[in-house]
Amino acid sequence: GDLPQCGGGDGYNAIVIDDDGIVHVAFGRQIHIDDTPDDDAWSYYPYSDGLVYWNETMPPLDTAQIRADIIPDDWSTLPIYQNGQLAAWTLPNGEDTIIGVAPYYGSLTSMPQMIIHDGIVQIFYSALTLGFATEDFNYRHIWGTFSESDGNWSDFFDYTDDIFHVISECVYPALAPQVHNGQYHLLYQTDQLPGNSLQPDPPTHSPVNNNIVYLPLDLTVGIENQYASASFEVSQNMPNPATGETMIMVNTEVLGPVNLTLSNVLGQVVYRTTENANHFGSHTFKLNVSNLEPGIYFYTVEIGEKAVTKKMLVK
Repeated sequence: GDLPQCGGGDGYNAIVIDDDGIVHVAFGRQIHIDDTPDDDAWSYYPYSDGLVYWNETMPPLDTAQIRADIIPDDWSTLPIYQNGQLAAWTLPNGEDTIIGVAPYYGSLTSMPQMIIHDGIVQIFYSALTLGFATEDFNYRHIWGTFSESDGNWSDFFDYTDDIFHVISECVYPALAPQVHNGQYHLLYQTDQLPGNSLQPDPPTHSPVNNNIVYLPLDLTVGIENQYASASFEVSQNMPNPATGETMIMVNTEVLGPVNLTLSNVLGQVVYRTTENANHFGSHTFKLNVSNLEPGIYFYTVEIGEKAVTKKMLVK
């Protein structure tokens, strides 16, 4: 039948069962319409926005709560916002606007990945990002948000907003189901063109090479502090980009072994070393990167059970 415009999901779903056996669900918010009577097909609005969260302790979720606004003028008027079920939406960025949406048949905030650790619900997702675009389409970036299961969601954080991702389409995140070494472990696909070479028909662009990037992230520890605290500080490597030798400074209040690991975007360890911190204060690692392939690398400094990871570029 010819049903009206209504809110629902986009088919990109994340489902997690917590330690108490409660099911948690996240999905992209998508607006549909049955605009052709007497067929089995529905149409969708590609500018549909919003990332919806629900768990078994909440009342049933229906289209009346999701609403049919494609991009609401005021998100706070939606029942899912008022009930703590709107985890994320596309953020404004000054005067930047939506140039265009490359088809993934999903929400502007979609492809969620979710993990629950120590009572914190952490969601990573791919979202259209204003301020990063070609002439035809906006790029997608990898974002994150979290909640302490109290109906409040943190500020949204773009994990790929640096100079390495100015022209990067970041999609299809995949999250390890367990925390390891005090970090979340995330993979995502990236290339330099919005959309993909498979859809629609004809596709958005011809086939191009892409990379699968490994992104380790420190644990969230609370709404007021989005990153895990450590009893030491790690500097950005200097110089960055690095060519021959680069230095990393570690300022520590803890004595003992200081482990440094350098990994490529595939998560493969390319260098590892350990120094002993026998005094408080500054310690320097000097890395010879002349034999490394040009590209993006991640260096992780571990002292005890704490770890800090940063990104570096090798030319």
